[in-house]
Amino acid sequence: MRFRSVVALLLPVITFTAFSGCEIINPTEDTPSYLEINNFTLDPRKNTSETYGTPSNGISDAWVYANGKQIGVFELPAKIPILEKDSVKIEIMPGIYADGMKGVRFQYAFYTTLEKKIFLKPGEVTSISPVVKFSPKTVMPFPVYEEFTSVSGPKALKLATGSAYKLETNQDSLADFRFANGSVGVVYGNASSTRNIVLESFFNGNLPQNGSPVFLELDYRSTMPMRIGVSATVGGLSVPATDLHLNASREWKKAYVNLTDEVNSPGVRGATFSVLLEAIRTSNPRDYIAIDNVRLIHF
Repeated sequence: MRFRSVVALLLPVITFTAFSGCEIINPTEDTPSYLEINNFTLDPRKNTSETYGTPSNGISDAWVYANGKQIGVFELPAKIPILEKDSVKIEIMPGIYADGMKGVRFQYAFYTTLEKKIFLKPGEVTSISPVVKFSPKTVMPFPVYEEFTSVSGPKALKLATGSAYKLETNQDSLADFRFANGSVGVVYGNASSTRNIVLESFFNGNLPQNGSPVFLELDYRSTMPMRIGVSATVGGLSVPATDLHLNASREWKKAYVNLTDEVNSPGVRGATFSVLLEAIRTSNPRDYIAIDNVRLIHF
């Protein structure tokens, strides 16, 4: 299962989302200071001339340390009690939940950690808005980062279900969320076909098979449930593994898909991999799947 990869590779996992103040601060101890964090900002710049795309992210938690001591893991927004005072070294690590599951949260290894000296005074609230970037070790093996804004440039995804459907660009009714950058990719249902809609990456290559984390990020909105995974090609034979299910959603959502177990399965050693997204058709002739900000990443 995915939990083993997360525990082993992305730092310890907890089964609850936050510590309350009463669990951290004993009533007989000193008055704490408070650190207020409402949200993170992701800076997608790789350097002065390159970028990882838009700042789209689904950071849900803050892992907080003060002077090297773990304070806790907090679902955002949060007001965090801290007994350390005066000049305090604060470390804040961004956390997410993967595969649409909120029960197990963990640090996302592909984002950097914020480290900052802050003056904390007992009884007072200090607000901070952490800005993080992608780790400099991050690799994106797609030919391009896919945000559906380039008309003539290379694409990252293609339809794998024949001519019944068409991958289009929508620049109006579906491109209505903050990270759309003016356009999104969309596939509409076809009344003449009940086949599932399958999108596959043009990328078909090697991914780490040493236990290192491999993730797919995407924003999606869909009237249909989806299965997401990989297709492994071994000896000329392609074997799909799409065991993650995402429910239909008429609101845009961010998904972090953990593919680590799929690419490290014993039966696919030495394989090349492509990414698969399968939308399961319903009886609705107006079905659609819209996606944006697709990133396949690993170290």
